[in-house]
Amino acid sequence: MGKYVTRLEKIFKQLNKQSPFTKKEKSDLSKRDQTFVRNLQIKDKSSKADAIKKYKSIILSGSENYKKLQKDVTSYVKDLYPVHDKKIPTEPEPKRTGQKLKLLPQKEFNKRLEKISSHRRSKFIKAHKKYPDASWYELDQGINSIKSQQYRIRHSRPEQYEGRINK
Repeated sequence: MGKYVTRLEKIFKQLNKQSPFTKKEKSDLSKRDQTFVRNLQIKDKSSKADAIKKYKSIILSGSENYKKLQKDVTSYVKDLYPVHDKKIPTEPEPKRTGQKLKLLPQKEFNKRLEKISSHRRSKFIKAHKKYPDASWYELDQGINSIKSQQYRIRHSRPEQYEGRINK
């Protein structure tokens, strides 16, 4: 599982907590079969034991019946829980009135630079050359850090840095 967990993955985890597969069931069923049983559980809203019984009876009845059931179950699950690019859905946030972006003038930058320790100065100088539109806080925390993203959101700016980048 990646960063974004789908609803279906949450339901699978919940089912695994409620009724995990025993060692015997794991040896009898492959991973694919276990997933199919979970999908049967979701579709029929039944217990694990009922889903396994149905699965085994369908297997015994023939491959045509199994394929029909498999198609039915997978289409049901895909319709109910569509898999997308697994990108976190972003809804447009309401516009907030906040502070405008103020560029840090060179004099102000030099004054602040004098106040910090010498071993940290090079970090600020390099970052300011590469990202001239970044605020002091962003330079200190790192342009792409989580804290900088939260800082930009608090100040009604886009989450990602959209200033100039000098190479």
